[in-house]
Amino acid sequence: MGIKVKFRFKFGTNRNALQVSDDKIKKKDITDLESDPKKAFRLKDDSWAIISTSFFSKKREPAIKVLDAKDFARKCKRGEFTYQDFKHNLLPIGNRKILIESWDDSDEEFDGKNSMKSMPCGLYELEINGWMRLKPIKINQDQYLELNEDISNQIYADIETFIQNKKRYEEMNVLHKRGILLYGSAGNGKTMILNHVLEHYKDMACILFVKNDNVFNAELFSYRDFFTGQLVIFVVEELTQITHGGYGIGKFLSFLDGQESWNDSLFIATTNYPELLPGNIVDRPSRFDRIFKIEVPDRETRRIFLESFLKEECNTDLLDQTEGYSIAYLKEICIQTHIMQRGLSEVLKEIQNRKDEVSKNFADCKKEDNDDIYV
Repeated sequence: MGIKVKFRFKFGTNRNALQVSDDKIKKKDITDLESDPKKAFRLKDDSWAIISTSFFSKKREPAIKVLDAKDFARKCKRGEFTYQDFKHNLLPIGNRKILIESWDDSDEEFDGKNSMKSMPCGLYELEINGWMRLKPIKINQDQYLELNEDISNQIYADIETFIQNKKRYEEMNVLHKRGILLYGSAGNGKTMILNHVLEHYKDMACILFVKNDNVFNAELFSYRDFFTGQLVIFVVEELTQITHGGYGIGKFLSFLDGQESWNDSLFIATTNYPELLPGNIVDRPSRFDRIFKIEVPDRETRRIFLESFLKEECNTDLLDQTEGYSIAYLKEICIQTHIMQRGLSEVLKEIQNRKDEVSKNFADCKKEDNDDIYV
C-alpha cells in the first residue's frame, strides 16, 4: 500500500518555529539542505514533482531556505512572493542573509506508489518554483522536410560523438557536457531542425524545455544528483529570454561552464537576435562549443520547399519573385494558393505589401528598443 504525503510551500505564523542564532548557521548546514536526496512523484496531471526527501521526515521539520536579503527584495518587487506572506518567518543571519521556513503541509498529493528515484526518458517542460516540476509534452510541428541537410548532419554527428565518447571525457578529467547554438533570422527552420533532432533522442535522454528565465537562478544545481547517470538535454528557444531577462546572467554562466554545470548534459539554444548576445557567451567554447547559422533559403532550397508543398514543378518566375523570402513566407504562399485557392499573383503581391509594411513600420521600433526583444 502506497504512502501518501501532502506537501505545499506554505509560510506559517509561528514566530518560535526557527529560533536559530548566527553562530549555529554553518556553510555545511546550508550545503546539506541543497544536496538532500531527491525523489520524483507523478502528480494527477501526469507531470512529475522532484522534491527533497527531507520533506517526508517523520519529525515534520520545516525546510529552510537561505536567501540574500537583496535577492529577497528583488523577488518581492517582481511579484514572485510578497513580504506579507513571509513576514513572520524571516530570520536574519548576520547583515546580509535571511532564513525562510516552509512546511510540508500541502494541497499537492504525492503517492508512494507513483514515486521514482530517476526520471523516465522523454520530453518535459521544466519549471522550478520551490521544487522542480516536469510536465510531459509532445513536439507539435508540420511534417519534417530536410532543407539544411549539411547542418543537420553536422549537429547529429556532433551529438553522437559527444554521447559515445563519455569515457574519453572522464579520462581527460573534464565534465561530459556540450553546448550548441542555432541562430539566424526568424522563420527559417531553426525550430524545425531542433525538434527533429530532439525527436531522435527522446527515448535515450531527459529533454527539458526551459520556459522561464528564472530556472537558472533557482536551485537548479541542487537537482543535478537526481539525474546522475542520465543524459539530460536542456533546450532554450530564444536565448535572449535568458540573457536579457530580469535575473542577470551570472548564474546562467555558471551553469554553462562553472560551479553549477551539470555532468552528462547537452545544452541546445536558438536565437533570432545573435547581435544581442554577449561575447562571453557566444565567443566562449565550453559554453557554446558549436554555433550554426540557419540561412535564408537559397534558390534551390526554395524550389525543394515549394515543390514539396505544391506538388508541382516550380517555375522560374516564382523562384525569382520569392528571393529573400523566409521558410515561413514560403509556407504562407503554399497555404494561400493550395488551401485558400487564391491566385498566385494576388498572393505574391499581398505578401510583398506586407513585407514592405513591416520594414517601414516595425523595423525602426526593433532597432531602437532591441533590448526588449525576446521572441
